[in-house]
Amino acid sequence: MIATLAAPATLAGVGDDQEALLQRLRNIGVIHDPNFPPDPKEWWADLVGGAAENAIGRISPRPILLIHGDADQIVPSPHVETLFDRAGEPKELVRIPGGAHQLRRDPRALDALTDWLDRRLARRGAGHSGQVAPQM
Repeated sequence: MIATLAAPATLAGVGDDQEALLQRLRNIGVIHDPNFPPDPKEWWADLVGGAAENAIGRISPRPILLIHGDADQIVPSPHVETLFDRAGEPKELVRIPGGAHQLRRDPRALDALTDWLDRRLARRGAGHSGQVAPQM
C-alpha cells in the first residue's frame, strides 16, 4: 500500500537552476549536510528521472491513495490528475476542499488516510491495530 499527500508528478517544473534549488532545500532544512550531494548534476538527473509520473504505473497491483488539497499553491492540482490517470488499479483520489500544501497538518487529510488504511487492512483480515487475527 502506498499513500501520498500533495505529491508532485514531476520536479522538472521547480526550475532548471540546480544551485538555486539546492540552496532553497538547505535553507528550509531539507538538506543538512553542506557536502550533499557529492555530484549535483547526477543528483539532479536522478531527481528528475525518478519522477512519480514515470513510476506510478508500476505500483499496481498495490493499492495507492492520492490525497491533494485543491488550494495547494506549491503542487497544483494537474499534478495529482496526472498521477491518478497514470496509476493502475486499485487507486483512490481524495481532494481536500481548501486544503493547502502541508496536508500532514490537515486533520481532514489525516482522517482520509486513516480511513483508507482501516478499509485496506480490514480487507486483509486485520483489525484497527493492523494486527492480523490468528488462524484457529
